[in-house]
Amino acid sequence: MRRLALAMLLFTPGAATAQEAAAPATAPASAPATAASAAADEAKHDQGTVRTVDPQRGTCITDMADGPVTYDVSQAQLIDAAGKPAGVATAGLKPGDKVLITYSVDTSCAHAPACRGAMASEVRLLK
Repeated sequence: MRRLALAMLLFTPGAATAQEAAAPATAPASAPATAASAAADEAKHDQGTVRTVDPQRGTCITDMADGPVTYDVSQAQLIDAAGKPAGVATAGLKPGDKVLITYSVDTSCAHAPACRGAMASEVRLLK
């Protein structure tokens, strides 16, 4: 029976070779992308000077090379110039601070365009 199936496979146009038919299926070479890896791939970094901070709204306007950018820093971790965590960004930022901001752009909110924008995950104070 096995020989008959193998013979039919060999003589069927467009069929796989006998070696391919006998070989076990293998897993893909790379792991599928996860939400965490996708988020990491989308992370961006910008450097600039803080213009204003609004702790009530959780936003920070920063002067960048291309002009002012508003970031949502309400959930961002502040890192001091020595590289140590310094609390929540809205509490420790002040106008004039030189910063490096790690952020991602949220485009998932379809109900209100105001929800979309640059969501900071880390604000690092520069010397």
